Amino acid sequence: MQFSANANICVSNGCILPSNVYNLKEKIQSIFEDIGVNRFISKIESAIKSIDFHSVYNNAKSIFENLIDIATTSFDDIKNVCQSYMGYIGSIISSKIRLISKAFKVSLGGIALWLDNDKANVKQYINDITSDLSVGFDNLSIYLQVLQQKF
Repeated sequence: MQFSANANICVSNGCILPSNVYNLKEKIQSIFEDIGVNRFISKIESAIKSIDFHSVYNNAKSIFENLIDIATTSFDDIKNVCQSYMGYIGSIISSKIRLISKAFKVSLGGIALWLDNDKANVKQYINDITSDLSVGFDNLSIYLQVLQQKF
């Protein structure tokens, strides 16, 4: 429909467009056909249509199910190894504790026996040392007092 005296302007859906715009779609299609776009698109469509998506889905599903099964088995096996390792470490630590406790018991038993037999001698030895030290410090104190009086 011509809106004005100018033959190049047409009204379409409330928009004023040049009349040669209506031929633009056909011109673009012609260019695409000339450069082979239709052939390109048809080959891609053909390739996409040839894909067996059901088989791809089934294969992917099978892979993931197998991987989940393998992972579950692997974690269970690792758990079993960890349990065995913890038992091994527990045995080592337990044997060390028993060995140390026996050595400690024997040592303490020897010390206890020695003290039971020689308690009086140990007390006398400590008494002798402290008495001698006390006498020595007293004598040193007297010596320092005498020196102070002389100077």
